[in-house]
Amino acid sequence: MPLLNLSISQLLWVFIAASLLKKLKPCMIFLKWLSSKKMTCYRIPTVEQLRGLSENQSRQKASLMKTAKNGTKDGRDIPMIRAANLTKLELDTVNIHPLTLWAAPYGEELEWVVDFAFTSLISFTITEIIFHFPSPSTKNEYNFSLLWVSLVIIQSTGLLLELTSNYFYNKDSVGERSICIVSSFVFFFTAMLILSLEETSLETGISKATESLCRSLYRDETSSYCYDSSPYMISFSLKLLLAFTSSIVGAIFIFPGFRFGQLQEALVEQSQSQTKIIYLFNHLASVLVIILWIPKISRIPLNDMTSVEIDDRKFDLLRVGFAMIISLVRAILVPYYTKEFLKSGKIRVDKIRQRGGFTTSSEIQMTVAGINNYVNIVAIQYLLPTLICLFTAIMYLTLSLNPSQEPEAPGSHLSGLDYLFGEQLYMVEDITSRVKRIFVSDFFKNLLCYATWWSHFTLFSTTSAGVIYHKYFTN
Repeated sequence: MPLLNLSISQLLWVFIAASLLKKLKPCMIFLKWLSSKKMTCYRIPTVEQLRGLSENQSRQKASLMKTAKNGTKDGRDIPMIRAANLTKLELDTVNIHPLTLWAAPYGEELEWVVDFAFTSLISFTITEIIFHFPSPSTKNEYNFSLLWVSLVIIQSTGLLLELTSNYFYNKDSVGERSICIVSSFVFFFTAMLILSLEETSLETGISKATESLCRSLYRDETSSYCYDSSPYMISFSLKLLLAFTSSIVGAIFIFPGFRFGQLQEALVEQSQSQTKIIYLFNHLASVLVIILWIPKISRIPLNDMTSVEIDDRKFDLLRVGFAMIISLVRAILVPYYTKEFLKSGKIRVDKIRQRGGFTTSSEIQMTVAGINNYVNIVAIQYLLPTLICLFTAIMYLTLSLNPSQEPEAPGSHLSGLDYLFGEQLYMVEDITSRVKRIFVSDFFKNLLCYATWWSHFTLFSTTSAGVIYHKYFTN
């Protein structure tokens, strides 16, 4: 017996998945996997090491000596260190423990999001197997795993919004705040331009979504079409809302893209030819997904080259298959990009040396400690845009392969309660019926068609901007 259009098997799996998620939290599976990939960091230099540099300096040039309070327990004054003497500083490396990652900022949030995404992926797979072998009890059911998938997207977006909002709360982050605002405007106008294109140029699915939404909202007993003035207002409002949402996605992707560009350039320069191809594929593979939405260079040539006609469902499967494979490859490579960031502690110290003049021991210690404490944020900036792209494609795949069902007649579930609520019951049923018509139609599927393409387009745009910036402008 379906309960609220959910079978007992789906409800049972919900409880199993929730119990599994609760068990995963103290295990720190993702953090253990991340730290097991030969992850090392630089040990924060001790006061004795830095005092040795300052003492050597005092013997060489006592006339240039300055003193500064270092804040040690004994309260002694330690001379400031000449930046040129940092070449003698040897930073020791130490293996990272999972508890170290857990205690660092955003360690618990990172583990929770990854565990929830992993559980949602299992839930989606099992539910799809159930729906692949339909039975009379599952004929009119809702796919509850889509709720899990949507929650992963919401959590990932919320965490990226939280990281981006720190630039607006911090008074010293004027440049970062300006970059976020400018990027949001750029992506807003880019989205409006893209949404105005014809479906023959770019298959965003917005025209079909507008038609479906108009037909669902304004359908009456005698006609299945919209009123004369409705399509234009609905189309403009929908495109404006999508452009605003797209600008937010661009704003929260911009700094993850810049971070990726920094790590990508370092990995490509240091890698051999075989591994360099993997890193280049990781960056450029999103282009394959982007062009699959352009029919003149994807769908039409593919139909001309093959003798078998490729319908919409098969082509959607091809699109989403590429998107999922690329996202999974990106997720597998997260330890290598994180390790490359941890190596930048020594690079930061070398920059202090190149700056010249004098520096304090606390500045050197805070520089190395800042890199170690920022590792979880780097993993979040790399991984969460990938999860958004992956799970958006999963939702689009589910709605593309499963045909839409017509909603049931009003009063089918609550007709037995009409003696308690009277006319209010029928009002609720009418609103529920209209909402069902929207979400069981092609409206939501076409929105996800655009969302899947836009997430990969934004990811590629921001990462390319990061690569260009760190390759040509940082020096």
